[in-house]
Amino acid sequence: MAVYTALSDGALRALVSVYDDEAELVRADGVLAGSINTTYRLETDRGVWFLRINEGKSTDDVFAERAVLRALTGAHLGGVAVPTIKKTRIGGSFYMVEERAGRPVWATVFAELPGRDLALFEIAAAHVAQIGRFLAHAHRALRGLELARPNPYGLGAVERFIGDIAGNQPTAELAARLARELAAIVRKRRLLPRGVIHGDLFPNNSKWQRERLLAVFDWEMAGSDHLMLDLGIAVCAWGWRPTERAFDPALCCALVQGYREVRPLAPSERRGLYQECLLAALRFTASRARDFELPRPDRAGAARDRLDYRDFLARLEALQALGRRGFAALVGLSPAPREAP
Repeated sequence: MAVYTALSDGALRALVSVYDDEAELVRADGVLAGSINTTYRLETDRGVWFLRINEGKSTDDVFAERAVLRALTGAHLGGVAVPTIKKTRIGGSFYMVEERAGRPVWATVFAELPGRDLALFEIAAAHVAQIGRFLAHAHRALRGLELARPNPYGLGAVERFIGDIAGNQPTAELAARLARELAAIVRKRRLLPRGVIHGDLFPNNSKWQRERLLAVFDWEMAGSDHLMLDLGIAVCAWGWRPTERAFDPALCCALVQGYREVRPLAPSERRGLYQECLLAALRFTASRARDFELPRPDRAGAARDRLDYRDFLARLEALQALGRRGFAALVGLSPAPREAP
């Protein structure tokens, strides 16, 4: 990805001094990942930090992420770590890098997490089972958090994304199709148990040591929604084999079974997971079409590896071809004996 907010070497050194006046910046690199924020990897003589510039986010947004991380820190997460926000020398959690249209642009600095990234070709059932267990642990840990922030990428946001691409001739036909399919999903979607969800648990938001999950990060999209939407996003992210352009039953079963080991699904959740998975696939189709198909000067030259909307459109079509019964078999929920909530 592009670096949307470029900071000079002097500005980066000044920022480092805000957090530690004895630390020296050795190297700064823009991180070519993600589609929303600017991220720098800062190598200092006191360790590696990650600087995230929260593009387009309000003060309430960054405070909501901090509340989620505080609730997760020290909770039972099966031995998996979450990010720690570094404090400034005066104890602040955020640093204002500039103002735009009278609103502050906040930066967050995180300590480096242990572990390495997992390549897509490495993903096996043993990995996704751990992701499922972690997600269930996180949902349990966040039950007591009263987060007023709704899912920032919930139904309303998806409708806006579709509206945005409807006005662009190359994506107008796609927008019309997604609008019809979203309406069908909404008609069949039912109220399910809610809570705080991660909202973006993709492989590139995890760290590993050999086969063991060490850390899950990027909680900036956390908000209140159906818990099964989080599991549906994870199925789309971890259960899909890009080279085969198909869902892998072994991965999907391991993910859902891992989740159920920690948090058994209510009967309504077993029935409703399919619609949540459809919504997840449609949401990423619409958001990526909005982010990378509309003419936007700030995205000129941005890398699109694995960010093309057609990648998620293929997942949506695969889910639709499966149907409810086929999906239940895919994720190991058929036959479905009753479970306690």
